[in-house]
Amino acid sequence: MSLKRYVFDYNREFGIDIKVIRIFNTYGINMDPNDGRVVSNFIIQALNGEDITIYGDGTQTRSFQYIDDLVEGIIRMMNNSKRILRTC
Repeated sequence: MSLKRYVFDYNREFGIDIKVIRIFNTYGINMDPNDGRVVSNFIIQALNGEDITIYGDGTQTRSFQYIDDLVEGIIRMMNNSKRILRTC
């Protein structure tokens, strides 16, 4: 079972407020160029003048987020006292 599942179960069982952030496709300085993720592969291929790899059939969409924006968003969410979702 994932950690996220335990957190949601704890919320349901004890009514404790929780905040969950799902992080995907973040990029920024100090990335490992060989980590195999979409962003690093794209950048390395572009810098090397290679064709860009298209995953799947090319109709998928993805969102990318710079690390500084991610950190700012996490801090804002943690400092926000508004309750967006009480239980799951």
